[in-house]
Amino acid sequence: MPPRSLLTAAASATTSSTLTTTLRPAAATTRLFTTSAPTSGVSPESPKYIEIPRPPRAPRLFTPHVKGKLPTPKAIFPSVGPDKTSPAYLSRLTKLPTTPRPIPSAAHKPEEAAYVAWKLKMADKRRQNLRQGLLELSAKKKAFDSHRQEIRERRTQARQDLLDKKEREDVRLTLPSVLSTLRASDRISDPNRAERLHAKAQQHAAAVAEKAGERREHIHDLYLHAETFILTEAQLEAAIEAEFRTESLYRTFPLTVSEMLAERNKGPSVSSLGSLNHRESELVLQTAGVLTGGRLPSGTMSKLAEASHESRYRE
Repeated sequence: MPPRSLLTAAASATTSSTLTTTLRPAAATTRLFTTSAPTSGVSPESPKYIEIPRPPRAPRLFTPHVKGKLPTPKAIFPSVGPDKTSPAYLSRLTKLPTTPRPIPSAAHKPEEAAYVAWKLKMADKRRQNLRQGLLELSAKKKAFDSHRQEIRERRTQARQDLLDKKEREDVRLTLPSVLSTLRASDRISDPNRAERLHAKAQQHAAAVAEKAGERREHIHDLYLHAETFILTEAQLEAAIEAEFRTESLYRTFPLTVSEMLAERNKGPSVSSLGSLNHRESELVLQTAGVLTGGRLPSGTMSKLAEASHESRYRE
């Protein structure tokens, strides 16, 4: 522990310093000669350097967020369909029941009689409300449509008036120099429009005619090939037998060179004149189709050859 003399000296020093600090005179205060805020912290380039009074800000309108989407309202009075305000439609819509509900006697069953009477009264009220509601909705729709049509016509007329309005004199005098031919309102922007449209129409007509011709050709081909269509089981069995006949199954060896040369030297037979492999028959079929105005079936030449062969054999 330090001696008592040191403690006394420290206490006296602290007291003297506190009194000196307390009795020190206050700093000199300055008073400004203006009521505006100091602009020492704002540079002259800042827009806030000169205070301009601003109007009070209007409160922001709160629009609550609506979740989801509402369905499209149903068209009560469509453009097509019966008139829902006609007496015939209303009578069919709010017709009375075919079998009236029996009302018990009030003397024996008063509560049930009152209940049945109340139900009948509510049914009549619903019919009346339905008729009245349809009539009021129809009147409201007609008023809304007429008001919208009036607004539309007024806007159209205002636009047409602005378009037809004559140019003011000051505007005409201050306009830059423009040729009168360029300022003419009746100038045709496309002088060859009629000829171009006529050529396009002819082009379209030619394309339509070409498509119609192709369709007729396809229908004619379908008619020609309909002769070989398989429609019954008997025709299917005959086609299978002709394609996979038993005689061809026993031939296991291919044709030799001598046999092929012999077949080649013999030339086309009478039965092969109308086949698709014979070039002359194809040319004849094409020529006959051009002359007759329609394509001939592929078996025409073979039938003609067989007919001529039979006629020669008979002679």
